[in-house]
Amino acid sequence: KKRNLIFTILVIFMISFSLSSILFNHGQKAGVFDDVEQNVIISDFYTPHEPIIINNNDDFSNQGWPGNGSMIDPYVIEGLNITEDAVCISISDTSIYFEINNCLITSESSSTYQGIYFENVIHGTISNCTISLHSVGIDIQYTNYSNIVNNIGVENQYPFSLIYSNYCNLTNNNATGNSQIGFRLYHSGLCILSDNLATGNMYGYSLQDSDSCIMTNNSAIYNSHYGFSLGSSDLSIFINNLAQGNAIDGYSLFYSNNCTFINNTEINSGWNGFDLYGSHFGEFINNTATDYEDYGFYIDHSNYCILRNNEATSSKLTTIGFHLYYSGLCHLSDNIATDNLYGFGLGGSDDCFLQGNIAFNNAYGFALIACGCTLIENIASSNSEYGIELQPGCENNTLYLNRLGNNGASNGRDDEGPNSWDDGVACGNYWMDYSGTGTYLIPGGASSIDHYPYIWDDGAIPTIDSPLDIEYYEATTGHSITWSPSDDHPRYYIIYRNDIMISSDSWDGSQITISVDGLSPGIYNYTLIVINASGNIISDTVFVTVLESTTTTTIITTTSTTTTTSTSITLTTTSSSSPSTTTSTTSTTFNSVTTGNENLNTSLILIFGSVSFCIILFVVFVIIRKR
Repeated sequence: KKRNLIFTILVIFMISFSLSSILFNHGQKAGVFDDVEQNVIISDFYTPHEPIIINNNDDFSNQGWPGNGSMIDPYVIEGLNITEDAVCISISDTSIYFEINNCLITSESSSTYQGIYFENVIHGTISNCTISLHSVGIDIQYTNYSNIVNNIGVENQYPFSLIYSNYCNLTNNNATGNSQIGFRLYHSGLCILSDNLATGNMYGYSLQDSDSCIMTNNSAIYNSHYGFSLGSSDLSIFINNLAQGNAIDGYSLFYSNNCTFINNTEINSGWNGFDLYGSHFGEFINNTATDYEDYGFYIDHSNYCILRNNEATSSKLTTIGFHLYYSGLCHLSDNIATDNLYGFGLGGSDDCFLQGNIAFNNAYGFALIACGCTLIENIASSNSEYGIELQPGCENNTLYLNRLGNNGASNGRDDEGPNSWDDGVACGNYWMDYSGTGTYLIPGGASSIDHYPYIWDDGAIPTIDSPLDIEYYEATTGHSITWSPSDDHPRYYIIYRNDIMISSDSWDGSQITISVDGLSPGIYNYTLIVINASGNIISDTVFVTVLESTTTTTIITTTSTTTTTSTSITLTTTSSSSPSTTTSTTSTTFNSVTTGNENLNTSLILIFGSVSFCIILFVVFVIIRKR
């Protein structure tokens, strides 16, 4: 009898444990993660679906997609996994608003079809999608006013392609590891591309016959050919873009006229930083070319170009900072060339105007094989060979008010002539080796003379203070550096962040301030260089440390029927290299809903378990009493 009672107790305990487990599992929803971050796509969070074909406006409602096609309530195709060796989503001949959002478009192996295809569509949006293993990831043809936002294209041939599609917007997309062009525009004008990343492709960005496009804050990093390439694309505007480590050119323009480049950066290109061919009326302002293999700025058969406040710096003494080749009537002002073979080189580029440029620490400061050019108020200092050299074939050039000193072989040289080394009235050039009496004979075979030379007294070096280093938490604001340099004859300043020029302008002797807000966690060095009218230079560096924010925000929502738990799964693609880092992160949030009934089941688990435990204790107590 005692053995039967023990057996009964065990059976009761096992039954209660099993029921508790069943209820517990029933009360949980499969696939819920807390604070998950990973570098792969988890396809289980999408709903498997067959390819979708929509041929007109009515197909959206006929196929049951939510929305009504208006701007405030577009039709929505969302959360799908379409894995097919086929066109996964095809939409054509529509004029209403719709969105394709948070979909995984892929194939079991490389497909010759498009992933998402638009033709003759207006007002379509593709956002937060990942497209891979297709010939063209997102293919937009004969389509206007489309928005392509926060998408990832990987292991396609062309992840993002626009053909005969105008007024489109591509923002914060990521093209990584594709075999051809990251972002391709063909006959697609008036488009805006901003905050996109192209890395590990053949070309980063290619615009062909696509006029009046705007490119802002895009990055082209370590592509096997060109970072940014324009062909026959006039009136394009490039602002604040980065080209780094591309194997050929950072920025390349062919037969693209009236294009404007402002505040763009090139680092470590295999050939040239900025390369123009047959592209007239180009304008380059505040751009930086660094560590190129051939030319920082190469203006080839491109007339009427303007270059102002640009900088070309290379650690390789085989390069040319600014090379104008058969490009006439160009205007170069306030540019800086350092650490090149030639700072400024003009070959067959007649009637150009150079004013206020600085060439120092090159082999040759300025070297010309050109006619009819004017050089005034330039500085050639500390170059190992010549400050300004007019090679055979140079005729009718005029040079005055330039400052030449501390150059190795000689400060000036004129091999043939005739050229004028003064203004013919009263102004010559400033020579550090001028004795102060008589005229100044220019070395070289031309026997040219500066009739009105000045002594270049390098005078005093500018003074500069040393502001304290700065430390702040990310996402806080109001942080800046203010320097107070001083000089009787101020000229120019440059500010570098981690060896990349971020600001430069003329200097009037006043304070110089730069904001350091908006940086990611890390350590940054900000270096200010100031230059006076005599070419003397002084610098100061301030370190800025940005700390990771430790603030955590917790939001708890309680309702009588529903509790929603959001799980963020992040696909992160990071490209980094010294001295700059570019990171693109795309986040997708999946929501899991636990209903009120499931919360009730959780409560029942606790109650049932407690009652079962009490029953077992009671039975044990009775057995003991009977014994």
